[in-house]
Amino acid sequence: MAYNGGVNKAQPETPRMRVRFFDEQRLVNYAPLDKANDDAREQLTEAEWSKVQRFVLSGINANTKRMYRAHWADFAYFCQINRLRSLPARPESIALYLATLAEGELKRATLQARLAAIVKVHDWRFAGAAGYVNPGRDPLVKLSLGAAIRQRVLEREAVRQVDALSPDDIATLLDQLDEVYPGDANALKVACYRALLLIGFAGGFRRSELVAVRLRDVRRTTHGLRIILPFSKTDQIGAGMDKFINKSTKATGLCPVRALDSWLAQSNIRSKGPDSFVFPSFGSRGQIRNTHLSDRMVALLIQNLARRAGFPNWKELGGHSLRAGFITSALRQGNAEWKVRRQTGHRSSQAFRRYIRGQQDGGDAATVL
Repeated sequence: MAYNGGVNKAQPETPRMRVRFFDEQRLVNYAPLDKANDDAREQLTEAEWSKVQRFVLSGINANTKRMYRAHWADFAYFCQINRLRSLPARPESIALYLATLAEGELKRATLQARLAAIVKVHDWRFAGAAGYVNPGRDPLVKLSLGAAIRQRVLEREAVRQVDALSPDDIATLLDQLDEVYPGDANALKVACYRALLLIGFAGGFRRSELVAVRLRDVRRTTHGLRIILPFSKTDQIGAGMDKFINKSTKATGLCPVRALDSWLAQSNIRSKGPDSFVFPSFGSRGQIRNTHLSDRMVALLIQNLARRAGFPNWKELGGHSLRAGFITSALRQGNAEWKVRRQTGHRSSQAFRRYIRGQQDGGDAATVL
C-alpha cells in the first residue's frame, strides 16, 4: 500500500519490488546447510538440528550447564542399573527415581534440581520434534516430586539461610581489610575488595552478578552510578536491568561510589578497555589478571574478614549476606518494598521475603499492644 494524502490506494506489488526491498535489508548469508535436493521439506537435517542445539546451549550459563550435567549423570546411572531407558525417559521411570531419592538424605533443593536437569536435557534433545511431550512435566512426575518434598518437610529438614550483614557490619569488615591484606603490595587488593563489598551491598547484588560487571556496564548519573546487568539468574534471555547506586550522604568511608572511583583510579583498569572486569582476580604476587574474581571468593572474603573481626556467626555468612543485608536494612529504614525489589530484581514477593532476616526472634513481628 502506498500513502497518498491520507487515502490508501491499492498499488500493484510486483515480485521484483519485493526482492529489491529484501535485498536492501538482508545482512546475513542464508546459504543452505543441506544442498542435497531442492524439494520442499518439513524436517531439519542432522546438520541443521545440530546447529540449533549448539546455539541453544551457548545461551546457558557455564555453572548451570555443569550442574545439569552432574544431575543428569546421576539419573542416567540410575536408569542404567535398573535397565530403564533414560533418553527419552518414561514418566514412570522419573517418578521411580524421585521416590528412590526421597529415601535418602538429599535436600529439597537437590530433588528439584535433579528433576530440572531431566526436563532440560529432554528439551535440549527433543524440543521441536513432532509429537514431543516432555516426560518430566507429566502429572505423575509432579505428584512424585510433591510427595518427595513433603517427606523432607515432615522430617523437619532445615533450609540453610546465610545471615544478613548490616551497614555497621560492613563498616567493621572494611576495617579488617588492611590487617588481613597488609603492606603496599596488597594496596590494590584492599581497594578492590572495599569497592566490591560496598557496591555489592548497596546494589543488593547476587555474587555471580557482582563479579561479572564490566567497565562498559557502569554509567555515571547525577546522583551516582547506574550499573547495567545484561543477564541475571532470573533474566536468562537478556532483557537486562539497571541498578542505581547513589553517593552516600551519611558516611564518606562507606560511600560505594567513592570507593569504586578510588579503586578504578588506583588500578588503571580503564586503560584496558570497556570489556575489562571491574572486579578482577589477582595473581600470587598481587598482579591484576584479565579474568574476573571468583564468585566463591566473595563468600570466602566475607567469612575471612568476619572471623578476623570476631563475629560469632562468621560461618553463617556468605556471598548472599550482602543481598540479604541490603534487603533487610532497606526495609527497616522505611523503604517501600517495590523500591527494594526494583533494585534486587525480584519478581515475586514470596521469593523476595525469604531474604528478610531477623524474623526468628520476633523482632520484626507485627505488634498492636
